[in-house]
Amino acid sequence: MYHAPRSHKHYRHNANVMDYLVDDGATRHNDPSHLQVEAAGSTSNHYGVGWGCTQGSAGNESEFTDTLQSAVSNDILNGVTPSSFIWPAEKRRLRVRFLNGGDSDRETVTKLVNTHYNTIPMRLKFEFMRPDDFGPSDIRISFGTQSSSCLGREAEKNPNGPTLWLNMYRHIPGLAGPQRRLLRQADILHEVGHSLGMVHEHQHPDCPAVWNYGVIQAKTGWNCAQIYKNYDRSFVRDTKLFPYDPESIMHYPIAPEDTRDGMMFVPHASVLSDGDRSFLMSLYPDPYMPMLRESQRWIPEWEEEFRPVKRKSGRHKHKKSKRHDEPGMIKWILYTAG
Repeated sequence: MYHAPRSHKHYRHNANVMDYLVDDGATRHNDPSHLQVEAAGSTSNHYGVGWGCTQGSAGNESEFTDTLQSAVSNDILNGVTPSSFIWPAEKRRLRVRFLNGGDSDRETVTKLVNTHYNTIPMRLKFEFMRPDDFGPSDIRISFGTQSSSCLGREAEKNPNGPTLWLNMYRHIPGLAGPQRRLLRQADILHEVGHSLGMVHEHQHPDCPAVWNYGVIQAKTGWNCAQIYKNYDRSFVRDTKLFPYDPESIMHYPIAPEDTRDGMMFVPHASVLSDGDRSFLMSLYPDPYMPMLRESQRWIPEWEEEFRPVKRKSGRHKHKKSKRHDEPGMIKWILYTAG
């Protein structure tokens, strides 16, 4: 039973590297505790689209949606093959270069990626380059006031410039230390997920949200193309679809006012879900991992709590799997029959 969510975006042909950015920034963290602070700083426009659209309200939401879809659908939905976002099978390392930033920021990113991604039993691992290493790199990180990333191997279209941007939240006054660290961690893990080819989970076709586009535009300051790219389900085309996972690190937080019925709330994710790990293991399987017997396979924590264990007599008993619930730890259990 796996429930890693994913679908892949289709982008227009002959686009430059900025067209393949997944545009996060303000809306990534729109829970009520710090919504207004972040919305004030969101001015990015990765598509370079200069037109505006209706602000949106209860009376003109339909007009807003029609404008949004007609303005970008013909331009964006003529897509490349989804497999082009996935790193090739022969690649086992993604070499990461820091283009700027101090030692503290670099160490924060390195530790989080090593803890949350490099411990997943998948083929791809991140390798952080030393400052004196001038060899080729796959991902280049730049620190600034926005968080964005190229989607998977679209980073190859920009071989020398930055491909992943990170906001370390030092420019926001009055932000408490624990909250600042939480935002950093959430942004880093989310954008690194994009660099592996993972897309937004709230655009999954089974996500029940009916977006209040007017409210979202007012919060983020985004234009229609940005909102459509980051929210609308018709912008994704499924190739390997797993059940919807509201706990995914790729899911935007959802406040009640973000939806038309006001009945949905998704808290801010700051760690990878079991579904995220399952998906990455299936997307980048390690051919050198030994095949395990059923009694020795890796099972996620959310699977059935009791597993059958054969007695010496041949009958079965039920043994409870051990749990590892420490925050930030990978919640996988290697179950071995006794």
